[in-house]
Amino acid sequence: VRDLAERARPELMGLANSVWVSQFGAEVDNIRAALRWAMELPEAETAQRIAFSLGWYWMLTGQSSEGLAWAERSLAHPGPSSLETRSATLVLTGSLTVEQGDVARAAAYMNEARPLVRSTGNRYYEAQSLHVLGLIAIGAGELDQANDYFRASLPLFDGEGTNIWQPFILKNLGFIAHKQGDHA
Repeated sequence: VRDLAERARPELMGLANSVWVSQFGAEVDNIRAALRWAMELPEAETAQRIAFSLGWYWMLTGQSSEGLAWAERSLAHPGPSSLETRSATLVLTGSLTVEQGDVARAAAYMNEARPLVRSTGNRYYEAQSLHVLGLIAIGAGELDQANDYFRASLPLFDGEGTNIWQPFILKNLGFIAHKQGDHA
């Protein structure tokens, strides 16, 4: 399941997502069983990689609460995981948490994630973390800070050739401009 979820992750964020959503929908009981099994392993790596890889699936299907529960359980697993896996799972968890409207808890996840993400040198996760921080800042009413986070994320996403996030970032920047009275 882990390998399948990791192969599907980029596709879930692209044009072929309906195929993967359908496939995972048909296999959701097996996915849950695999996640339960992964939680019993001595290491946290497998559980976190599955939870992270399926994050977009949970969001697309309106099951972000379940995705958040799995992500949090995987992060609470006492076993070891790689720095990159833990940081990616923390960013996902922050994203799912802010989507649930819990800005304070999302900020706590991101406070743990940011130094880990920076230490990996992974520009994509850095951009993702800035995007989530921007969402948190919007939720906290800190529009100038949100604007800074979103603007900082754009070149990182572009530098990674991952412009799928550009429409989301631009939409959020437009929302901020509108809230600040710029209706041009």
